[in-house]
Amino acid sequence: MKDVLYEFEEETIPPVVAMAAAALVGLFALGFVYKLVSVLVL
Repeated sequence: MKDVLYEFEEETIPPVVAMAAAALVGLFALGFVYKLVSVLVL
C-alpha cells in the first residue's frame, strides 16, 4: 500500500487537492474516534 501511495506522490498533485484529501481523512478519523468513545462511554 505504501508503494502505491509513494508512486502516486511522484505525480504532480495540486497542494489544494492534497490538503483536501488530508482534511477528509482527518475528519473521518475524528468521527470514528468520536463514535468509538461515545459507544464506550454509553
